[in-house]
Amino acid sequence: MDLPIYLDEGIGEWYGLLHHSTSPDHPTPLSVTEWPRFFPDVEFRQGETGIIGNRRGETMTQVHQRAKRALDSIVERADQGGLDTIILCTHAATNIALGRALTGDPDVFVPCMMVS
Repeated sequence: MDLPIYLDEGIGEWYGLLHHSTSPDHPTPLSVTEWPRFFPDVEFRQGETGIIGNRRGETMTQVHQRAKRALDSIVERADQGGLDTIILCTHAATNIALGRALTGDPDVFVPCMMVS
């Protein structure tokens, strides 16, 4: 496709709440500048939502709110750029939240698959 890949934490992985104050924060994603080491022929760009999940975890309500805010921002920027198609790739919980945001139905069943 020869298109850039935008890495945006707004649609990044969901981590549940940490319940102990001594627990270390959840991991952070690899920096956008590090990805070309693994995929030298791919252009990576930093996502533009500016939304980052809480490093101490989120409730299900919070991941749904984050995904909705990120989706709104991504769609707005795509509309401004004249794009009519975007591909979103993420982990299951966030993918479900995105599907629910797209449909406007907080209870809709969003099937996800696993690839390994």
